[in-house]
Amino acid sequence: MTAPLALTINIDGGARGNPGPAAFGYVIRAADRPPLRGNGTLGRATNNVAEYTGLIQALTKALELGAAEVRVLSDSELLVRQMNGEYRVRNEGLQPLYQQARELVKKIGQVSFEHVYREANAEADQLCNDALDGKLVETLDWTPSTAMAPTSKSVKQLAEQTTVNLRGAHPEGPWLEGRLILQGRLSYSSSAGFSIQALGYEFPLDFGDLRRFSQTQPTPETAARTGSLVRIEGDLQTYGSLEQPEGARLVVRYFGPAKGS
Repeated sequence: MTAPLALTINIDGGARGNPGPAAFGYVIRAADRPPLRGNGTLGRATNNVAEYTGLIQALTKALELGAAEVRVLSDSELLVRQMNGEYRVRNEGLQPLYQQARELVKKIGQVSFEHVYREANAEADQLCNDALDGKLVETLDWTPSTAMAPTSKSVKQLAEQTTVNLRGAHPEGPWLEGRLILQGRLSYSSSAGFSIQALGYEFPLDFGDLRRFSQTQPTPETAARTGSLVRIEGDLQTYGSLEQPEGARLVVRYFGPAKGS
């Protein structure tokens, strides 16, 4: 009988300016397995919103991995005390995030929260800062799927069909980046977020703060729900070596209906 999966997760979130450009990072560890790392950007937010977003993203990934027991380590004493029920959540802006985190805790079953000092949370902190500097990582599973990772052939096709700058392979990337314009159908999943089907491939999308597109018709949420054709312009980032690309992400700068639709 397989033992229940137990995880230890370091999380961090922060904003440059508070509020200001915000991001999160997390590291997931389990016995006898390599660490899984993830990060992302939020647009403009506060430190506390970034911290809770990092927690939610990490717990969502833990649930996806099938975790039965999770130990969360954070250098945010406020978040830890609130999640442990020692402090009330008085900030109205944090209430929805807190409730979302509590729901994830219930679904997993056994989750503990511990406060650690920043030195013990250095890797999650670095991932958070990397995201603010535009260095995003794609969280994989321990049995990685290649569905979201372009092959060498797909990279060549991208180079032929788009305006990109090939800067040479680098083992820790990004090694191919540039402005990319796509028209395709938007999709969304709670585990992977937004993506677009275009050029025969699926590109993960980083919208940042979705409120920037709240006046767009259709909104990203509506487009994903209805399968509408949309046009996206953004900055393509791929990670890994030329021989083995590990993944790609499109940081969205413009979103709107497809031309001619």
